[in-house]
Amino acid sequence: MPAKEYNEVKMRGILPSDGMDAIPVTESAPLTSIQVEPKPNAGPIPVGKIPDGASQIIRTGQAINEISVFYTVSAGKVLYLAYYQVFLSNTSGASASLNLRIRDDGDVFWANIAFHYHPLDFVFGYSGNFMPPLEIPENYDIYVSSERPLTSIVAVIHGYEM
Repeated sequence: MPAKEYNEVKMRGILPSDGMDAIPVTESAPLTSIQVEPKPNAGPIPVGKIPDGASQIIRTGQAINEISVFYTVSAGKVLYLAYYQVFLSNTSGASASLNLRIRDDGDVFWANIAFHYHPLDFVFGYSGNFMPPLEIPENYDIYVSSERPLTSIVAVIHGYEM
């Protein structure tokens, strides 16, 4: 069955997935009644259980016209990277490449987590997650890089080591 194409201009409520109907937003059923936000005094929002014996890792790195290592996986451990967020800025007036990357224990490039190249000035951010988490071996580095002055990247990673 082909996917329906919804008329987003006339849509009120939440855009449905294929095979689902819209959740209407009306005076009798406002968006707050869907309860997507936590209720006051409800406590922390569970985002998944970190396995017993694991250490939670949350780190931030920044680079302006440089390469900056901001996390190295501990010896004898594996980092399970679950989430990342990047904020990018280029006010140099020239093209720029901004990266969140992983390199191995010999400082050789291993993987891009986030890569952005743009020929003009820009400022924006985005995030992503890995399900299941991305496994990063011991002694590997997570780093950010910015290739010219007036370009910057700030990154946040979240995961656990065991």
